[in-house]
Amino acid sequence: MRKILPLAVLLVAPAMAQAAPVPKPVADMIRDAVESGDLSAANTIARLAKKSSPQSAAEIDALISRLKARADVRRRIKLRRQRFAQGWKSRIEFGASNTTGTVTSTGVTGTVSLVKDGLRWKNASTASVDYLRHNGAEQRNRYFVGHQSNFKFNDRLYALGLASWEGNRAQGFRSRAIASAGFGYSLINVPKMTLSVEASPALRETDYGGGGRGSQFAIRVASNYQWALTPKVTLTEDGSFFREGRDQTLMSESALTMKLIDALSARISYRLQREAKSRPLAKNTDTTSRISLVYAF
Repeated sequence: MRKILPLAVLLVAPAMAQAAPVPKPVADMIRDAVESGDLSAANTIARLAKKSSPQSAAEIDALISRLKARADVRRRIKLRRQRFAQGWKSRIEFGASNTTGTVTSTGVTGTVSLVKDGLRWKNASTASVDYLRHNGAEQRNRYFVGHQSNFKFNDRLYALGLASWEGNRAQGFRSRAIASAGFGYSLINVPKMTLSVEASPALRETDYGGGGRGSQFAIRVASNYQWALTPKVTLTEDGSFFREGRDQTLMSESALTMKLIDALSARISYRLQREAKSRPLAKNTDTTSRISLVYAF
């Protein structure tokens, strides 16, 4: 026994000697990043610090874990105390164009969105207008308003309910109202990337103007993708598909948002809407490319 104890001390001593506390400047930077909500920056600082001070790697990992756990507790307490009118994030997007001369055209596009991501509920409302007049004739006149509520069972699975109204004469209908309820699942949920998919039955009521009115059940599938390429550049792709008897609707919008200064960003987007109808009232596919300014607050 007397021989074993000195041997154990000799084996443990090097490991104890190698362990070193986290350098104070590094600890302060990690703490500031976590408290500001920038987990990506905190992870980057920790990764670089472990390379320069490998003897402190275990302590750095432990510090990151403690700070993230404390930040998550504070976040949950804050969300529980919020009232319905608190915690909303807003975004206003606007773009316009005017051409005179041999060709005359006027275009306006705008979107207002409100999002509140709570502990159990996520609510999102959107209203948009997209209008273009070319040589005195309307080429595009889409109006949209919608709301979706998600109830989170856990970090990935949620139930959803949505309602929307759209007017789009260029696609062959005066108005279309949609109500849907179903489920969604988050396939990817990491700081720099998210991907969710949704499936739900839907009821669509469409006013075709001179072509009559129709109301029918449909199947809806949708996806929402977001990738933070850099701290200032984000790529998004939102898509949905409705199957209603012989009628189908495919919508897809890809966008690249680049932060300019503070809350102001520039956005480049491409939107596609395809209508496969049993009654050919208008063109099947409508695409829109635009550059706009976005103000988030």
